[in-house]
Amino acid sequence: MALRLRPRRMPWGDYGNILWNGMGRHLPRIRGLMQLERTGPFMPPISEPGGFVVSAEGRRLWESVNLRGVDFRNVRKARIVRLDWHDWDLDAPEPREYPREGEPEGYILNRRHSWSVSRQLGPAWEIWSVDTTELSGGGDERMRAIRDHFAGNAELDVFRDGEWRATYCSDKAGEKLARVFGDLIRLEAV
Repeated sequence: MALRLRPRRMPWGDYGNILWNGMGRHLPRIRGLMQLERTGPFMPPISEPGGFVVSAEGRRLWESVNLRGVDFRNVRKARIVRLDWHDWDLDAPEPREYPREGEPEGYILNRRHSWSVSRQLGPAWEIWSVDTTELSGGGDERMRAIRDHFAGNAELDVFRDGEWRATYCSDKAGEKLARVFGDLIRLEAV
């Protein structure tokens, strides 16, 4: 069985998602490295701003389960802004504040980069699959290709669909990731 790795489900729709994950596709990559834009100083151990990103703690947790087929790429912290949203009541029906223009990206784009907050975040890495297979087709055809990929690649626990930039894992890898990351991730059957 194949599973799709997803980030934690956040309250407040796109507002919560941008606060948890940040943005990694807004800016072009530089020499293949993601340019991360996010709030700080809180950064979750694992998030998905445009590919999965782990903090130092997240990398330690990921490495503790010893998955095959994964590498880590440095992340360039392009815009890290101060916003202590992690202190907000996550059970509230709405976030404590909204960006001025009303767009979720405003939490990040309307603030200046903070070198001190960037340093507080520490290093970050993108989870990079050694196999970034480009899968063709859509719907059921795509899902069959993903399942077949794991059936034919018993030596890989994780791979990333290069076209859709989605990350998939085997059911055994999913069990290990769920054990160490708990509710910070979701796993969806393919």
